[in-house]
Amino acid sequence: MSTMKNTVKELKPREKAAILSIVNECIDNEMDRNETIKAICSKMVKMGIVENGGCFNDMLSVALALYSMEKARHEKERPIDCLKKYARFKHVTSKKLDDYGAFGDTIETCIRIMCKPAALVSFNDLHVKRQNAVDVTIKGVKFEIGTNGKTFLESEENEPMKGKYQKIAYGVFSDEEKEALFALLENGEYEKAFKNIQKMVYVFEKDTFFECMTTKTGRASMYQYKKSAGKWQVIYNPSKYAAFLKMAENEGLETMGEYLNK
Repeated sequence: MSTMKNTVKELKPREKAAILSIVNECIDNEMDRNETIKAICSKMVKMGIVENGGCFNDMLSVALALYSMEKARHEKERPIDCLKKYARFKHVTSKKLDDYGAFGDTIETCIRIMCKPAALVSFNDLHVKRQNAVDVTIKGVKFEIGTNGKTFLESEENEPMKGKYQKIAYGVFSDEEKEALFALLENGEYEKAFKNIQKMVYVFEKDTFFECMTTKTGRASMYQYKKSAGKWQVIYNPSKYAAFLKMAENEGLETMGEYLNK
């Protein structure tokens, strides 16, 4: 039986851009939804994201979500109103294409948006920042945003906290919590979703993050150097979920909500 290849999380930015450019070309040429979705699916097969003929419905739902998001942009919908379509797209790719970074992307996007008035939200806010760019600037402070099994892309073996950021916003989310947040966002219940995120994400200084994650989350360090990747990564599993929350309570860590309301 033909199965979906789990390659989306490793897609190069250029390949993602190629898919987006197909969508935009179709919309510019006023092709209808069905023609556009066929073109997206064809491109995904050609690039080897999925095996030809396999998991067609999964591929279709991803294409449909991407089309809806881009169509809204072309029709000049308010960017804040498109957040529900962005969340839908990320939800679908996380489920159908095993894009393990999709939820983290959604949290990063939500944090960027919640830190500015709705009228100032732009379509640039509905995209994750490129590698080596600062994720979010809050109150003039550069933040790195992370959830669950976060990889610190600028880290090096002897410099675990290397990066242009000054603080870290990090939280753990169970599968049920992820689904609940996606549901709120897709229904346009942004305020409720943002309030939940603000309670579940904690603010760290670099040295506090390193100390807490390596010495205070159970017997095994929750932050480890991964030789295969050449980067430091948070080791996440359901038992670490409980260990992290216990540590956050014991240390009296500041939540993102508390930080924003100071």
